[in-house]
Amino acid sequence: VNILEKTYPLDNFNITYNNESWTIKPEDIELSFHIEERVDEALNYTRSKSIWNNIKRKGKLNINKPYNIKIKATYNEVKLSKQLEKIYEKVNVEAVDATFYVEPSGEIKRSESKEGRDVDISKLKDDIYNMINKKKIKGINLPVLTLYPKTSTKQVKSINSILGQFSTSFNDSTSRGSNIHVAGESTSDVLLMPGETFSYNKKTGARNWVNGYQSAPIIVGGKVVNG
Repeated sequence: VNILEKTYPLDNFNITYNNESWTIKPEDIELSFHIEERVDEALNYTRSKSIWNNIKRKGKLNINKPYNIKIKATYNEVKLSKQLEKIYEKVNVEAVDATFYVEPSGEIKRSESKEGRDVDISKLKDDIYNMINKKKIKGINLPVLTLYPKTSTKQVKSINSILGQFSTSFNDSTSRGSNIHVAGESTSDVLLMPGETFSYNKKTGARNWVNGYQSAPIIVGGKVVNG
């Protein structure tokens, strides 16, 4: 047992990213190589209840026909995932799109985009699985994917003028006016880049109470009804 435990030690392993490091202990994920069980299996190979089987097995061993016993590693996948979630929360950052809007004064305002990052979960789990399967506990470099913003700072900087504008007013103290205000808010300050499609329905969402719309007079088939 001691020889096998020295050959296949159950050590802590670190997952590192830049200057940060996270330690996962074998007991944290119920990692085991089941060495004692395999040793018991070897000891009992020629000590079964059947004397005839024991004689045959000893005979094979005497003529150099080995009985191979594989040391298999097991761990708790759920507990491993919980340990890794702490890393995701620390590392993952959403990409930020650049924004562009025009002040009532006509001044153009911009904000810069930022790249995000996302842990490559599939590769990380594969790396851990391969390490455990080979029974060689070692450090792992955290695989991280770069998330790129849909709208970059460069794209926003290319906008330098107002092509056209129009405004009107409506009394928003009524239910119908409130609905117009809600729809106007949800479709304002939309940055539409070349090749992109603007969908009024997607921007406003379902016209229901949950999204802030109220029942108000609308015209259907030439008649005024509530909707």
